[in-house]
Amino acid sequence: MAPPAGRQPTAKICLIGDERVGKTSLIQRFVHGVYSPAYLRTIGAVVSKRSIPLPKEGDLPVTMNLMVWDVMGKKVFMDLLGEAYFAGAQAVLAVFDVTRPETLANLRPWVAGVRDIVGPVPAILLANKVDLVQERRVSADEIDPVAKEFGMAWYPASALTGENVEAAFRELAVLCRRNQLGSPSS
Repeated sequence: MAPPAGRQPTAKICLIGDERVGKTSLIQRFVHGVYSPAYLRTIGAVVSKRSIPLPKEGDLPVTMNLMVWDVMGKKVFMDLLGEAYFAGAQAVLAVFDVTRPETLANLRPWVAGVRDIVGPVPAILLANKVDLVQERRVSADEIDPVAKEFGMAWYPASALTGENVEAAFRELAVLCRRNQLGSPSS
């Protein structure tokens, strides 16, 4: 007898944040396991897919298919096209660059805009580029109150080294699945 096929739910995850915070690099690291130092501006949105195993549900294996949306980092984009791109999002990864403090402050309109469209979906704050130790300008003491304000857990991360990239996406996948099953996300 063949083993049970299992479940393969899908979740749409959107990365938000200013230009050059590393959204595309984080996605490349998560989806393909690679890092490229070349900067390529995202025009509109680019969708990537990765499937990851989640905890079993009863005896059935679960593989979550993540549709990861890399969204252009210009605020005008959010104002003009946000509804079209963010509709149906089941989770958000809010990304800022620890070498540029303004990118943390600039997340406020991004987070508010996405929540206006999709409501209170699971979200994680990602402090990217922690590998740039000498250039770091945002401390954990500055991140904690913003994460609390947003109601998000936060991770220090590096697309270059891969630090916490897998962990953040995996946590979002688990939170998405809990929401899909009607369980609380926190």
